[in-house]
Amino acid sequence: MSTAFWGRGIVGLISSTLLALAMSGPALAEEAPTVPGITVAERLAALQASVADHKRAKDGDALKGDIKLIVVLHGDAEQVAKVRKECVKLLGGLTRGRGVCITVRVAALEGLGSTGDQDGARYITAQLRRMRAGTTTTTPLRTAVSVCPQLCSAEFVDPLLKIVTESKDYTLAAKALEALGHFRECKRKRVKILKTVIKSISKDRPGAKGRSKDPVPNDQYRHTGELARNRWAALARVLPAALSRLTGMEMQGADADWWIEYVRDNKGRLGALFVDEE
Repeated sequence: MSTAFWGRGIVGLISSTLLALAMSGPALAEEAPTVPGITVAERLAALQASVADHKRAKDGDALKGDIKLIVVLHGDAEQVAKVRKECVKLLGGLTRGRGVCITVRVAALEGLGSTGDQDGARYITAQLRRMRAGTTTTTPLRTAVSVCPQLCSAEFVDPLLKIVTESKDYTLAAKALEALGHFRECKRKRVKILKTVIKSISKDRPGAKGRSKDPVPNDQYRHTGELARNRWAALARVLPAALSRLTGMEMQGADADWWIEYVRDNKGRLGALFVDEE
């Protein structure tokens, strides 16, 4: 009996689980039953065969079902590092490739996030680095930003900061800023996050010198223009909550202007602004 045939047989035994998972939407079936008498290694082999078959058939719905089962298996294989590693590899392989549709890539990215496994960070980082110069944002990129808080890998920081500082999609930039707020435990990068975010967003602050190189006659300031005002509106809204979470400082009622001035006033001691759990 071939491995692929055997794998399909095993997957067939848990088809009812697949159906329940498909019906559950984003919920990744933490309570999904397992098949009695089958080891996690055997389940992995079955899923590897199933994914290969479904990729050849370009069956997106079936692949999304596979993804949910891979996530369940990753959780069940807590004591078997090799199986968990292969689960992440399977999910990562579904985040890219010509034959993988966008909905499958999105599901795979969400699956990687839900595992919380740092081995999956490189696949998410690869998506984060695909930011385009214009305002068009791909769904996989948006998904990659949204799952960053579930892993909080240090390698996410620079791509997320680039999105905040350079993206013309201000909704995406705001989501990236929100994600960066979860990186308080990333002590190597958190001061950089604080400095970079404040420096970038303050340029679009109303009345600031801003980015424009053409001063308005009889005006001591260089106004930032409509695009910068739109950027400020999007980012200033999420800045207070993001920096409160990042630093651990609960500052009720503090707005974006307050945070900009506070960080500037403490620029020589930014490391002291972070409140760590004892």
